[in-house]
Amino acid sequence: MSKVVFLSNVDRRFAMMQVALQQLQQENLLSNDSVCAKLSDNTVWNDEWQKLLEDADILLLKWMGAGLDTPFFKKLLPFIKKHQLRYYIDAAGTEEEELVSGIEKNDLEKLKAYALYSGMKNYRNLFLYANGILTGKTDIELPDPMYWSAIYHPKAKTVYTDLAAYKKDFCDAAKPTIGILFYRDEWVWGDLAYQTALIEEIERQGMNAVCVFSNGMPVLELGMPSLIKIFEDYFCENGVPSIDVFINTMKFSLTGARSMTLDFLKKFNVPVLQAYTLLTPYENWRDDFEGMNAMEVSISVTMPEFDGAIHGVPIANKKLLENGDVRYLPINERIVRMVNKARKWAVLRRKKNADKKVAIIFHNYPPRNSNIGSAVGLDTIESIRLVLQALRERGYKVDTIPEDGKEFINELTANATNDRALLTEKQLAAANKLSGADYRKFFELQDEGVKAQLVKDWGEAPGEVMNYDGDLLIPGTMNGNIFVTVQPPRGFGEDPSKIYHSPFCAPTHHYLGFYHWLRDIWQADAVVHVGTHGSLEWLPGKNAGLNNTCYPDISLGDLPNIYPYLITITGEGIQAKRRGAACLIEHLPPPMTDAGVYDELEELEKLMDEYCHFETTQPENLEKLQSLILEKVVQANLQDEVFFDEEKPFNDYVMDLHNYITDLKNMQVRIGLHILGQPPQDENLREYLMLLTRLENGDIPSLMQVLAKQYGFDYYDLLENSGLIYEPLNITYGALIDKLRARSRNIIALLIEHGFDEEKLYNLENLEWVCDGSSEFKLALKQICCYICNNIYPNLMLTSQERENLLRGLEGQYIEPGPSGAPSSGGADLLPTGRNFYGIDPRNLPTPAAWEIGKTLGDQVIERYISEEGRYPEKCWYSFYGQVPICAVTVSA
Repeated sequence: MSKVVFLSNVDRRFAMMQVALQQLQQENLLSNDSVCAKLSDNTVWNDEWQKLLEDADILLLKWMGAGLDTPFFKKLLPFIKKHQLRYYIDAAGTEEEELVSGIEKNDLEKLKAYALYSGMKNYRNLFLYANGILTGKTDIELPDPMYWSAIYHPKAKTVYTDLAAYKKDFCDAAKPTIGILFYRDEWVWGDLAYQTALIEEIERQGMNAVCVFSNGMPVLELGMPSLIKIFEDYFCENGVPSIDVFINTMKFSLTGARSMTLDFLKKFNVPVLQAYTLLTPYENWRDDFEGMNAMEVSISVTMPEFDGAIHGVPIANKKLLENGDVRYLPINERIVRMVNKARKWAVLRRKKNADKKVAIIFHNYPPRNSNIGSAVGLDTIESIRLVLQALRERGYKVDTIPEDGKEFINELTANATNDRALLTEKQLAAANKLSGADYRKFFELQDEGVKAQLVKDWGEAPGEVMNYDGDLLIPGTMNGNIFVTVQPPRGFGEDPSKIYHSPFCAPTHHYLGFYHWLRDIWQADAVVHVGTHGSLEWLPGKNAGLNNTCYPDISLGDLPNIYPYLITITGEGIQAKRRGAACLIEHLPPPMTDAGVYDELEELEKLMDEYCHFETTQPENLEKLQSLILEKVVQANLQDEVFFDEEKPFNDYVMDLHNYITDLKNMQVRIGLHILGQPPQDENLREYLMLLTRLENGDIPSLMQVLAKQYGFDYYDLLENSGLIYEPLNITYGALIDKLRARSRNIIALLIEHGFDEEKLYNLENLEWVCDGSSEFKLALKQICCYICNNIYPNLMLTSQERENLLRGLEGQYIEPGPSGAPSSGGADLLPTGRNFYGIDPRNLPTPAAWEIGKTLGDQVIERYISEEGRYPEKCWYSFYGQVPICAVTVSA
């Protein structure tokens, strides 16, 4: 018999392979020298490993992690190559994928099949076949696939592979149906406690459950069905979805597995809810301020967002058994919450629009009437006025549509609001209220720690905030079945801005009571939080994987949350997504244009242009101009912005001043607010197209850069040296930039005139300066124009789907995911808006440029620390944050 060594860092694989090995050794079917050993990221290579492997005949290794670049592998791999050991290293998902040596292709396929099919019989035969490769006895029973996928139900004697048969036995056609997907490996090893609890809770709440197991990353070559096939067989009938909501318990991304596509999920059009199975014991998660650890956030939270998932809650925790195997145990209270969420989304699909109740919540910070509807870059009042109109057209009960924004605001402020100084007795009498008795009942249901903190921070229930005669005021305006309201203040006190984001101070009794009233008393079917951003997602609690002591969970409960959000504000949006269970509807930034110069700045720029010319033509008049420039600098209040050093030449000061004004002139400033679902038109459209082509977009060159190259310049050199003279035209570089901008406007105007028809780009030749350009210049210009016609313009017109997808979300439909960031920073491909945005895609980071910049920034920080402290830092903290991912590095001793 040969010596077979199996190594793995996967708990269940290691434990069950060890059981298989022990059985075979007890039956004298495998050498007692054969070994199973556990690996981890921290495993250290030492003499014991060398002793174990130096006389091994074959090594089988299953590794799950970031890659084979750990210190252990850096020693292991050269060792096994040096000793010419046969080996198969399965590192699927890493850059290496797999490493093989000394094993024939046919034998390798058999080894893979035994491992992938899983189960005790296959694991036993995996050892026997590996042994047989050395002994020549490979007539081992073929790998047994058992079931690749099927429907599980705890009351069934066996699994179902036929949906119709299962529905006949376990489903009621009149009830909503929840589809569930879980790992086949859990079925193989009988790890079915949380699945059973999930099914039982779904049925307890009056719904059907179709609980399907499958491989997370199917290997089609081995006969495994793709995830698309799984959906078609078990979640569809006659090509039509037969489930109302899909709960995914698998980690990573379904679409990242390459056997599911976004196109299919869009066509399937069923909301995807993500439930988490924790990688840690229950107590670790319960007591951890962060909640889920970094690995869990990466694979269970971040990656499912690429599928358009709406975040749920943890439903199971990992328990390590004495033999090394694992079990996922149900977290029953969280399972109830998860099923409640699924039920509410199912209701949105099935309930008639005329019967639905929707709460539309404006942000209102600080809590004054002048701040109703505050949001970054969004005209919330006009946006929601148009949404109300669209809701009525889709059958919702909406009694009145305000004529315009002014009438809408007057309507809102005629009713009770958060502005206590302006509340009248009439408004107080007419307002909705949560009785003190009802709130106290709700309060008593909370965790003891939550109750103690609320009393400590805000007094006995129901508190004093917005308390009128013992009842809590619910501000807002009822419009049919639509309740237009304002989010309660996060807190009251001397420093309300600090309280707004405090991770420790509880929200007021009134805050919790407000959401309790919406959800349980008025019985809203969904809420819409309008614009960037509110306070719900910033309430105290875990970072991800919330429990029933986290205030966002206590407040929102099981309500579907539709949240229009500015596409550029990635960090805050992700908070809303993960802590507020939001289905984000990304919206376009507000229209922008170049700041330009005016008044004193414009006069100063002219004086500086004259100075640049006089340096060569009238040097005798420079002194007078110097005095005029200094006077104008004071009038423009720039003396503290650009410092004048009398010890240096004045023309150096003029150059610095010129560059400063050029930077101001070319800054982007907002010229209005975006209206949800309204594509840019007329002048705003022209400005958007200018903005989106100002920088390179991937392989598409910058329009301004191409125009600058026609004159032999790099555009950024012009910006940085705007005071120099371009002699052929006898103008400053700054004036040349103005000329280039005018030309870019001409091009955009021509494209608009011809309806963005690519076939009519020959009209560009009608511009004399285009006609005179080189063939290389014309080709680059055409490339940009084609990109505008075929990509940017059509995607801007799809801005209309912002409003449409908000309405689709309220009908329980699937909202396609999309990336977030700044379209104007070389990210035109982030369009169209209206999608459920995700944050950083780690598969696309870092870009080569970002890597080089990051290295430079890191080196500079370390060098500065050494120069100031005389030693290396002991700790480095990294903060990843920004609209376009950037890295800020903080160093501490």
